[in-house]
Amino acid sequence: DFVQTVSSVYYSQHDNKSIALKKIHYWLEHIRQRYYIATQKLDDIFIQQVQRKSGVSKELIEAILNNIKRAEAQPKVTDDLLLQLTGSIDEFYQKSKI
Repeated sequence: DFVQTVSSVYYSQHDNKSIALKKIHYWLEHIRQRYYIATQKLDDIFIQQVQRKSGVSKELIEAILNNIKRAEAQPKVTDDLLLQLTGSIDEFYQKSKI
């Protein structure tokens, strides 16, 4: 609920970059808190650990990380990229072991 409220405020201001960075921050915090995995290096070892502990496919984790890299690298985040990032993270939450 909190994330959606914050997102709606940023969306009304059309600040996609801030929305994307918040979603990335909350997803990485989720990984640290739920699975006790360090998030400083988002490399192959990170992917393997998240896959093993969450039960989510390697392809989905790689898609999330690809979207994260794209969002962080761009000065502005397009609506399309924001939707891809949000969709991949939401899919992760739905498919992950609780």
